[in-house]
Amino acid sequence: MAIDMTQFYQVFFEESAEHLAAMEALLLDLDVDNPDQEQLNAIFRAAHSIKGSAGTFGFTDLAETTHILENLLDRIRKQELTLRPDMVDAFLESGDRLREMLEAHQGRGAVDVQAVQAICARLRQLSEGEPEVARAQVATALGVSRHPVDSLRPAPVSTVAADGRHAYGIEFVPTAASAHGDGVEGLLDELRSLGSLEVLSHPDPEDQGVGFWKLRLTTETPPERFSEAVDFVAENGAWRVAEEPVVDTAGEDTDFGFFDNAPGAPAEDRGYGFFVAIEPPAPAVAEEQTGEGYGFFEPLPPEPATLAAAENDGYGFFEPLPPPLAEAASPADKPAAPLEEGDGYGFFEPLAPVAVPPPVKVEEASSRPLPVGVSTIASKPAARPAAGVAAGDSSIRVSVEKVDQLINLVGELVITQAMLLQTAVQMAEAAPERLVSGLAQLERNTRDLQESVMSIRMLPISFVFSRFPRVVRDLSGKLGKQVELKTSGETTELDKGLIERIADPLTHLIRNSLDHGIELPEKRLAAGKNPVGTITLKAYHQGGNIVIEVGDDGAGLPRDRILAKARERGLPVSDQMSDQEVFNLIFEAGFSTAEQVTDVSGRGVGMDVVRRNIQAMGGRVEIESMLGIGTRMTVRLPLTLAILDGMSVAVADQTYILPLSYVIESLQPQAGDIRTLANQARVVQVRGEYLPVVVLRELFGLPAAGSDFTEGIMVVVEADGSKSGLFVDALVGQHQVVIKSLEANYRRVPGISGATIMGDGHVALILDVSAIAGMARAKVARQDER
Repeated sequence: MAIDMTQFYQVFFEESAEHLAAMEALLLDLDVDNPDQEQLNAIFRAAHSIKGSAGTFGFTDLAETTHILENLLDRIRKQELTLRPDMVDAFLESGDRLREMLEAHQGRGAVDVQAVQAICARLRQLSEGEPEVARAQVATALGVSRHPVDSLRPAPVSTVAADGRHAYGIEFVPTAASAHGDGVEGLLDELRSLGSLEVLSHPDPEDQGVGFWKLRLTTETPPERFSEAVDFVAENGAWRVAEEPVVDTAGEDTDFGFFDNAPGAPAEDRGYGFFVAIEPPAPAVAEEQTGEGYGFFEPLPPEPATLAAAENDGYGFFEPLPPPLAEAASPADKPAAPLEEGDGYGFFEPLAPVAVPPPVKVEEASSRPLPVGVSTIASKPAARPAAGVAAGDSSIRVSVEKVDQLINLVGELVITQAMLLQTAVQMAEAAPERLVSGLAQLERNTRDLQESVMSIRMLPISFVFSRFPRVVRDLSGKLGKQVELKTSGETTELDKGLIERIADPLTHLIRNSLDHGIELPEKRLAAGKNPVGTITLKAYHQGGNIVIEVGDDGAGLPRDRILAKARERGLPVSDQMSDQEVFNLIFEAGFSTAEQVTDVSGRGVGMDVVRRNIQAMGGRVEIESMLGIGTRMTVRLPLTLAILDGMSVAVADQTYILPLSYVIESLQPQAGDIRTLANQARVVQVRGEYLPVVVLRELFGLPAAGSDFTEGIMVVVEADGSKSGLFVDALVGQHQVVIKSLEANYRRVPGISGATIMGDGHVALILDVSAIAGMARAKVARQDER
């Protein structure tokens, strides 16, 4: 019975992405001069898990690329190689390439094949403990070719078994580096994954794997595919391969490819040179123990010297036994000891991946071939997610506690509804308070249920923050700056929809801080600063909002230069403008104070998009800066895109919703508080501060009810760092409303960000305070032109 593996693809994609993120975080935190062994082991385990899962699901390109990465990691954690900064760079780039391959398998782009080839070659070069010349000398001395494809030719028909199996004779001399590491062991595992492997000859155990190996592989893989399948391990030494006639042995149809040798195989082949030789037992029990394990289990090491052979056990988390094979194996055949980390690849016949196109060999772009299967992604994804799974990340993980809380609240809501129904039936005029009490209870339960449901969509902002250490590391090195990133509030929760949309604006703000804010080390020293600059990323809750701060201790924003640039571009500015108003000019489209354009920034493209995207999420961005001290960008966002705390106001016969996050206060102005300027613009005095007045009736073209400001309400709001007074007829109340998209259901309306349905069934429009302030300024500017 074949298993449809596509149903598990999305789980594999998500888990692999998590492993890559964990690898990157550990690599960035790694002390190159004194690496922590536990961190190295954790990085290795993450890579090994990706390789194992990729092999299980048939993503051979991922498995083979990760195998090369794993080899280098293994040599480092075993202290056979010393960790260097260029190795960390290679690991990080490998993570980037693997991430691209994952996305390509999900149908979200193509892979840069040459980049994958380059990083694989680089990893091999770093992993090799000896130069290529030495390896060539070994091959020449033995008269064998370096790549199996050099001597492999299609065999005569007579060498192929009736069932399509082929047999290959393999002679192999490993390099010293691969023999002392996991190279030979990994090679044998890879060959076992192709079929049934016999070790006919191997080096003396005292030589620790260095010497001549003779192998025989029986497999269904044809010659033209066999060379592709094993060529990626050719770096382990010198090779000679030839196809041989298939030899049928008794019992080969009953072992299901589960054992390497027949039960009667000589005991001397069981260790393959990896274990210290054990003296043969007494003749009375020799026959019984000769086949014990059949090469499948490691013999129990009799002395500490052999423990090194098993030091990898557990890092693969034991590949799961496929159910069909588990059922086929008799109780006597079932393992009685934990599997080795490679087990599962060579001892079970690989499952045919579902809906995965066969790999296509790539033209060699370097001295090393690209791992098999990578080329298939560039033209056509090797696999697609199962039907019904979106191309993007469409799932979230929810803790059991949150689900239990939701279920309990739903139960309470049902009980309350039943109580209300019963009360309504039995209610008498003398007892209306019972209905009122029930309604109040229903409201409380509904509110709790709503908050609980929303909490399920909440994710910690660490999902966003985790990408920035890499951004800072790469960009600071590119710019020649020394920068330290400090983060706090990573556990602050935000709606999943906002998490996905806030990443790009924050990335742009951090890149700006790196490029424009933080000075070069020599300039910082000349200014009496620490040569290492600091970027601070902080998140916290404030009221019903989440606040994200991006700060730096750099040069600060130059007010004079900003004003000069604004005048050059013809923007209406004056020296009397506040610092906040001047700093907000950097959000104008095409505005930049950079002295030269680089590939990082300087074209004036981005900050206007940052503000527009933040405003589209119902948030706002503020700037604080001091010349020579630094700059702080503050982003304020609602906790969710679905629910809004708002103040309902009446204007003419319409009701509007004013987001509470913009409201500072509301008051009823006196006649002396209102002033009219020469351009007919009005201002209101609030505690000694004059604020521009925006009359919503006039702005929206609604019928006027009079010009007496003392009969209405002035709501003081703040948007984009500037305060304004919105004049409305009356305050109706405060509500929590569900936001509906007006643009998706009708069309975009200036000054309106959305709509909601009120309790009486009427539709109320949600005001876009930032847009309204801009519309009012534009109206005043037009009056000035007249």
